[in-house]
Amino acid sequence: MLKLQGEIAQEITDRLRLKLTSEEKQRLAKRSTDNPEAYQLYLLGRFYRNQRANQKAIDYLEQAIKKDPNYAPAYAQLAYTYASASASDWFPRKEAREKMESAARRALELDDTLGDAHFVLAFTIDDRSAKDKEIQRALELDPNSADVHAFYARGLWASRRFDEAILHMKRAVELDPLSPALHTDLGKILYSAGQHDQAMEQYRKALELNPNYFGAHHHLANSYLAEGRYEEAIAEAEKMSANATSEGSGRPFLGYTYAVAGKRAEAEKILAELKERSKQRHVNPAEFALIYTGLCDKDRAFEFLQKEYEENQRLPTLINVLPEWDSLRSDPRFTDLLRRMKFTE
Repeated sequence: MLKLQGEIAQEITDRLRLKLTSEEKQRLAKRSTDNPEAYQLYLLGRFYRNQRANQKAIDYLEQAIKKDPNYAPAYAQLAYTYASASASDWFPRKEAREKMESAARRALELDDTLGDAHFVLAFTIDDRSAKDKEIQRALELDPNSADVHAFYARGLWASRRFDEAILHMKRAVELDPLSPALHTDLGKILYSAGQHDQAMEQYRKALELNPNYFGAHHHLANSYLAEGRYEEAIAEAEKMSANATSEGSGRPFLGYTYAVAGKRAEAEKILAELKERSKQRHVNPAEFALIYTGLCDKDRAFEFLQKEYEENQRLPTLINVLPEWDSLRSDPRFTDLLRRMKFTE
């Protein structure tokens, strides 16, 4: 019979003869579950979230919560998953943020010492000092959470604080070295910091762990585009699109890659696909903006970015640093959008 995670934690501490305070013992109890099925579903949810298979992660985590409605870490992981969804193009951003906040608050109702939940809650806070306070609380409560370090690093990266971002993402990789997503994220930050060779090394490590990890193919494509190696960039973008975790979610970047590589007809074909898809379901305006950026049609790109902002009061989370948006950054309209997003404070 499977040992429950709470029993395992207690056995380890007994063997090491650690003297836990009563408060620390209560924390261990809060974070365990008496339901082995809930724990297995939770682990599956975490696994798929680390692969950025967000819909599968949501499905498993929601099943874990059904098995044990008081399982705080499952709510925290669900909140993280919706945080990732809010930054992607496969889920309506406003809805994702609402679900993220709801899951984080429920986790804290069950266990207010859960660092992961405090960190996700910080995403919902607009006041800078209050946000920073919540982040520091998360780091103090759980300094060995790969998720806390990774999400903090992404925020630092978005604010172009590259040295700090690299420090925290390296720590996340140390804590979870088998995550292709974390190796890729470290690569992205290194690339922004001008450390291109080190970035490529991280993308390759990610693909050693999972040859089909779409994020690594995405950023290899960006690297090849910057070097003018267009056929290699297209090959990576096609792999990214083929392995994206939700149907069609890799198509906008593929369209962008075709456009930059001079294959205008192929890019316009994907643009037409998006227009048809938008008649059936919601398509984030930023998806159109990305392809128009590749086509060097800045007016249409900014038109759709403005729609994105009006619809969600947000822009693509990493627009300030991702290479695919570089060509827009010298335009005053880009600066104005960042000002509204509070990146220029």
